[in-house]
Amino acid sequence: MKLSELIAKPVLSPSGERLGYVVSFLLSAKNGNLTVLVCADEEETSFFLPVRALQSVGDAILAGAARVSAPTGIPSPIGKTVYTQNGSRLGIVRDVLESDGKCYLHITGTSISVFCPFRCAEYRDAVILRACADKRGPKKSERPKNDALPLSSVAQPKNNPRCALYDRDLLGKVLQSDITDGDGIQIAVAGDCITPSLLDRAAAHNRLLELGARIAHPPEKPKRGTFFFRDCISP
Repeated sequence: MKLSELIAKPVLSPSGERLGYVVSFLLSAKNGNLTVLVCADEEETSFFLPVRALQSVGDAILAGAARVSAPTGIPSPIGKTVYTQNGSRLGIVRDVLESDGKCYLHITGTSISVFCPFRCAEYRDAVILRACADKRGPKKSERPKNDALPLSSVAQPKNNPRCALYDRDLLGKVLQSDITDGDGIQIAVAGDCITPSLLDRAAAHNRLLELGARIAHPPEKPKRGTFFFRDCISP
């Protein structure tokens, strides 16, 4: 089942009364299985349906009276950017599939379209993919045509931007201005010393190039015999 297909479906009571519609969903942090549907009623007030409350899923979702007041879990990763552990951008999460009790991320990019087991990734503002082997993958009938099996390992290209930055010896340098992500959330502030963890954060938010461009360079010392106009006295 493609979990994206649940979004915008109407939610009905067993008697046919319209309760609202699906806005998003939460996944189990343990295995990625669907746990809660995030819904909104006609007045756009949110409510949360646990999976156990669902009676049937078709053109509409029939649900019982059970509700969750304080749901926990991983918010839908659909649309989030996917990176390898070394900071290389792979693409985005196109969809989440449940197959035979397992959950897979459908990841698409410029040159890839693969499935990755849910357990092989870390979920933050972006999705960080770890090396992982899973030869089975979702059922063929549930996969979009011409898509590959899950990633058996995460490629570590030699020319990835994270390695290039290390080669340029950014570690220990100082930032001259703040860096924020696409939502305006601060990643680093002026005066911060560049550490491996700061490089990881910048890679996760696709801000490595910006990090390299905002290093504070000490002023160059004038060579012997050089003078500046500021040293001259006006008559």
